[in-house]
Amino acid sequence: MDAEIGVRNLADSFRYNVLSDMVRALDLTHGKLGHGFETFEDLPEYEKLSMLSRDQAELTYAVNRSLIQAKVTMSDSLTASMKWCQYDEGFRQKNGYRLPADPYWLAPPQGSIIPVWHRGGAPNYQPKPMISKHVQDPIEDWGREKHLCPIASQPSTAVVEVQELQNLAAYSKPETRVLTYEVTGDVEPLPHSVPSPRPVDTVQNLQLASRCIEIYFCSAEKFAEKLATKLHQWTSSYIEKVSNTSLNSKVESLNSLYASDLTADKIFLLIVSSTG
Repeated sequence: MDAEIGVRNLADSFRYNVLSDMVRALDLTHGKLGHGFETFEDLPEYEKLSMLSRDQAELTYAVNRSLIQAKVTMSDSLTASMKWCQYDEGFRQKNGYRLPADPYWLAPPQGSIIPVWHRGGAPNYQPKPMISKHVQDPIEDWGREKHLCPIASQPSTAVVEVQELQNLAAYSKPETRVLTYEVTGDVEPLPHSVPSPRPVDTVQNLQLASRCIEIYFCSAEKFAEKLATKLHQWTSSYIEKVSNTSLNSKVESLNSLYASDLTADKIFLLIVSSTG
């Protein structure tokens, strides 16, 4: 399948990931960089999408040409999808039911532009007798195994820490009572309504206290990590001018942050991406 070799094996970010190399080889960024865009990753999303689409087309063409020269037969996604739909329909007309298969596993990355995508999932029936059928109800069996396992039934360390902090905050919260009075005539301001200056020693202690800045990222892809890295580079260039303030050596994933790390001497910067 051309899509599996060209688009998936060679182009996926978690496989060979050659698209960025092809951008430089084809010189697609010529005239695009500059004016605030230093690298390919800094370009707007529509510019990067246009270049990556061109890379995928050139990569698929190169894969097809190399395999044709080696006398290897290739099939494209549209042809394979139409052949499968014809075979599945012929099987239904002959036997009265469709094949027990999930078309989404047969659908290449093109998605809805191929015919098999619109057929949906086939009926999830099981032929009888089924030798590998689960004797007991899987949900009930999972529940029994969960109660038998002491580790699974215990809450995690992070959950325990959060619960302890919540309980401590609940106990330490002062009791508040609201008193209402009916007042007539001139009223003098209460002593506590006049703002009092902060003690000098408190201000000095806050200025002398050392702070540490820590940057964390959270994202399904690499976008938040890239932004966090850029923020770390920008912050490190200015942190030397600020007294009694340090910066963490590197950015870290939000999963590595625990409730016990939330102290008053730390400043946390979170880069969270919900779309990229």
